[in-house]
Amino acid sequence: HEGTTEEASVKAFAGWLEQRGFRVSPAVAFAHGAAAAAGGRGVVAAAAARRGHRLFDVPFAAMLGPRNCTARGRSPAFARALDALTRKDPETALIVALMTEHSLVDVSPWAPFMRVLPTDYNTPILWEEDEREFLHGTDLDVGLADVHAAYEKNVAPMVSAFPDLFSRASDFRSFAVWGSAMASRAFEADPTHSGPVMVPMADMLNHRTGCCNAHLEDDADGRDCGMSMILQKDVSRGDEIFNTYGDLSNAELLRRYGYVDPSPNPFDVVYIAPADLFGAYRDSGAAVEERVAWLARTLATAGGELYLRWEHGGCGKRVHASGRLVSAACALLLPPVRFALLRRTFARHGFGAVPVSMRADLAVVTVLRRAAEQRLARSGAAAPETETEAEEAPESRAGRRRLADVVRHGEQCLLRAFTH
Repeated sequence: HEGTTEEASVKAFAGWLEQRGFRVSPAVAFAHGAAAAAGGRGVVAAAAARRGHRLFDVPFAAMLGPRNCTARGRSPAFARALDALTRKDPETALIVALMTEHSLVDVSPWAPFMRVLPTDYNTPILWEEDEREFLHGTDLDVGLADVHAAYEKNVAPMVSAFPDLFSRASDFRSFAVWGSAMASRAFEADPTHSGPVMVPMADMLNHRTGCCNAHLEDDADGRDCGMSMILQKDVSRGDEIFNTYGDLSNAELLRRYGYVDPSPNPFDVVYIAPADLFGAYRDSGAAVEERVAWLARTLATAGGELYLRWEHGGCGKRVHASGRLVSAACALLLPPVRFALLRRTFARHGFGAVPVSMRADLAVVTVLRRAAEQRLARSGAAAPETETEAEEAPESRAGRRRLADVVRHGEQCLLRAFTH
């Protein structure tokens, strides 16, 4: 019965694509279940095709976002509130648009598309609270509280103000479900929208690291009225067609898509908290406290991230420290006169006032190593897994612990390589 429902939804979606002006190559077929990656949904080659083949075109008018969702046409006040949210937080605005589109699906012109969108995700924001404890000590341990705060500040008031546009189930969990849909399926594609949009058909392609064979590009006809999915490699009949999500760490893959690549992932990244960096600086005194306080404010407002990553995407070799991380460590150790100069000229030159020669200074390297050691000490340890738990699905409690431990293991490999 589930297979019949799935097939009926896909058939209705295919008819909707044709009505909306999509052009789909005969070399493309939908896949679900065992035919797609991880047993989910995807797109496969129905026939062999060569590199450069245009798989399908997506008109801009068929892309769904805050500017053309159904709800805005039913309430001018809601449209104004959604526009204000779009200017402030375009990603949250798209989530709100999806929540209302789902609630109004019976009258939505995007109904066939909405009905093929998954609503079952394994992203950490949808885990139980005790399951999220598995992420303690990883980079995913931070940020989840911010999602709750964003909902309470920006979304809950809209749900209360416009109850006719939201279903009764429009609570934080609904926000998390459609937030997962946005994070895993939205594109920055339509110039008429400020922020991400949902791109029907394109969002059905799965990701596999190192296996990208298609890419969404500007309209191949040069008419600037849509996007085209173009093959980047030759494919044979039955091959799944993958569109890369980018070179993403396991923490980011789990946060956005609910799965991980085998560890260590060559694109793993570890973020160094300013507190770890400052804690690695062993001097004390009023002048030091003032310096640390200024750096903390500066790092919070100036942008740039403090991180370590594998150099050239190769695990177990060299580790790259971000320029901002090295510059911040150098700033901690500047002589008083040079530090005063940095503060006076920062608005104009940023960390450019830090002497390049300091970057190889042993004291700077020592501070960076200590900061990495502190981050490693906070990463915790993987829990032992029984033989029975190892066979459980990723959506189970044991499966989610396993996913968290893959993230932790990759981050620890990177930190150990740097400190050694």
